[in-house]
Amino acid sequence: MFINFKKKLKQFLPITLSFALFSANADAAGRILFLPQDNRPVSYQQTVEVAEAAGFKLIYPKENILSRGPDTPGDADALLDFVETNAKNADAAVIATDALLYGGLIPSRKHNISESKLRERVKRIEKLAEDNPRLKIYLFASLMRTPKNGAAAGVEEPAYYMEKNANGFEYGEGIFKYTALLDKEEIEGLTAEEKKEKENLKKQLPDAVLNDWMGRRNKNFKATLSLLELTKKGRVQAMVVGRDDNAPLSQTHRENRKLLQKAKEANLPEDKFISLAGIDEFNLLLLARAANNLKFNVPAVYVEYAEGVGGDTVPDYSDAPISKTIEKEISIAGGIETKTIENADVVLMVNSDYKGRTGAANVWNPKYTDFPNDGFSREGAVEFFEKVKEYTDKSYPVSIADIAFVNGADYFLMRNLRDNNMFYKIKAYAGWNTPTNSAGYALAEGMFATTTPKDKKNRVLLRRYLDDWCYQSVVRTRMYALLYERGEPDKYLHLGVAKERIEKETTLLMREFAKKELPYSDILDNLKITLPWNRMFECKIEYQ
Repeated sequence: MFINFKKKLKQFLPITLSFALFSANADAAGRILFLPQDNRPVSYQQTVEVAEAAGFKLIYPKENILSRGPDTPGDADALLDFVETNAKNADAAVIATDALLYGGLIPSRKHNISESKLRERVKRIEKLAEDNPRLKIYLFASLMRTPKNGAAAGVEEPAYYMEKNANGFEYGEGIFKYTALLDKEEIEGLTAEEKKEKENLKKQLPDAVLNDWMGRRNKNFKATLSLLELTKKGRVQAMVVGRDDNAPLSQTHRENRKLLQKAKEANLPEDKFISLAGIDEFNLLLLARAANNLKFNVPAVYVEYAEGVGGDTVPDYSDAPISKTIEKEISIAGGIETKTIENADVVLMVNSDYKGRTGAANVWNPKYTDFPNDGFSREGAVEFFEKVKEYTDKSYPVSIADIAFVNGADYFLMRNLRDNNMFYKIKAYAGWNTPTNSAGYALAEGMFATTTPKDKKNRVLLRRYLDDWCYQSVVRTRMYALLYERGEPDKYLHLGVAKERIEKETTLLMREFAKKELPYSDILDNLKITLPWNRMFECKIEYQ
């Protein structure tokens, strides 16, 4: 049975204290030390913007010591120094342990740091908690991903992941299939044919490749277990572990099973330890958790899915139904789910595909897919928008998690929001990268929107539309087409000396599309796009 925790808590508090707890402004709630995994705009600049728009003061490092690209690790020791120096000035701390241990999320997949050095860094995190007993510390870490092949790995895995032997056998694909069979073998056993396949895959993988890949994973997994031990000892408020780009059968899934068993043996409750698909959204989710806890606030979240498969959708880059992920994301952010929309502080509307598919936002031509992001209606899309409009018209605090497509917004949804003058009537929106990223970000953004002034809330929304729709779904695709026509498609992943030229062209396309499609076009005259990671996958957006 659902209990409105916030209502119950108010009943047992004196009226004056209740007023102070739930009506206090964000500045009075305290200062939050924030350490993201790296300087990617959505993890760093945009996340900071959401929290500060709501009135919170964040203490965060300068970009020059953060990871600044796939081959530019952050300075882990300098980041540890930063955290230790600033902890005394904060009331809470949200820390990406990948940054402190390896220099960042991407470096965690390619580093050659010794096991003894990792143990030393874990000890410094433990000492941080011991030296600052009043500091509420929230940690998030990742289990290393298991890309399906070299194309999925890109430049974020060791180079051998894309290499092939003389027979055309790709090592990355081989690693994925081999570890999927290892996982299945432990869960339910293998058929005779699968056992032969496993042995054949292992024979084709060079010892140097498999030993390097597995060896790094073993070191990282041990470090994660050490962080779990800190949580068990009560040294941190909560720890969240993400599984980025994984599958139901994979090495990532295999390690997660073992991690969950360790957490079970330690009797860790879900409000102290959570493991789930995703990673990049944890920045904002845990900032929301810290903010809510400092304000003694427990936001009530009402979740509704689009018609069809809905919450049972297992989206790309995840190994779990999206409803299970969102349940955990609500818990991470310090909220509670309500089945009654009238009680909700956040109404999370999840734009999933009727058939449970996940499309690619930048593939619009039906020649290449049966699920194009072409702006035309599809089964369930009209009904979802009409429900969003109904709730918005009733002044419910609507947040949209746009997960029908990966790496960008649903063009049909964007057009309908625009044509019905609804861009700034909703409270929050996210449709970037993976579905789990979008769901978590939209949820946390919606929580922060409850204390964000309208003009600042609209600015946060504008950035999401610029990034998730204008850039990810439209302009990035157009730029790739231009690069392909010029015979330089490799520049999409490695800008090289063409960086400045491509940034200028991208900026012009963004200005043209944004001024045509978005309100507030007057503040976009000086819109500028830069590509800080020397690739076109993400961008930094600057405007007045």
